[in-house]
Amino acid sequence: MVEAKNSLSRYIPGEDRLKRNHVLNEECDCPLTSHHLISFSEFETLTSERIKQIDSMGYNWNCLDNLVILPSSDTIIARKVGCKYRLPWHSSGHTGNKTIQNVQIENEDVLYSNVTVESMQNGGDPQKRTSMLNSDKNKIKAYPTKAYHKFVRQELIETLEKLHCDMKPPAYRKELNDLSQKICDMISEFTILLHNTGDDFSPSGSGCRSAGCEGRNHNNQGWPDISNIWDRMFYKTSGVCNYLKVAGKL
Repeated sequence: MVEAKNSLSRYIPGEDRLKRNHVLNEECDCPLTSHHLISFSEFETLTSERIKQIDSMGYNWNCLDNLVILPSSDTIIARKVGCKYRLPWHSSGHTGNKTIQNVQIENEDVLYSNVTVESMQNGGDPQKRTSMLNSDKNKIKAYPTKAYHKFVRQELIETLEKLHCDMKPPAYRKELNDLSQKICDMISEFTILLHNTGDDFSPSGSGCRSAGCEGRNHNNQGWPDISNIWDRMFYKTSGVCNYLKVAGKL
């Protein structure tokens, strides 16, 4: 019998303050959403033993390092803001096939295959690590997913292979935070998308194509140029892409 999904809290400490003080709210009056980089739904499918381990290491799936603040899809203004600033905008579900058209998805037989004790010799108790990871895989497999979440799942499983009870808590949390940052960077690059039309908002995309778009400038809105607010949203530039800060670094 498959273990039931975990009942986890979605409460995000400090979320309201972050949104209220965010530059896109202050300068553009844009509605905002906190997006879980490692999907909340994936933590729900882990074994209770793994959740206890995560808790004991002081990690929380709702931590600000696992969140990115994005324009919300609930109003037209969010699309315009995403268009002007070349930002991904948030759409619930993230289940469109195009969300992962630019990444390789691992074969499920390989992804869910059991690991051996011999592959777990780089720290901690190899037997315990093997048992926990295989239990995680067996439970996760019972809850099929797709699109964006499917990619996140394979990345999370790869990270779980590195985690064990003998790690120092900061090192343990860093593995998960590094994964969150990787996903945030891929969203910033539009390598992975949050909805099927997400690529329209990339630097090379066509934008929102709304009235007043004006080649993605939206001059009639009176919003600041990106150069004037860059350091309040991004932490680096590479090529044509600006890389979003995770919420914990805003």
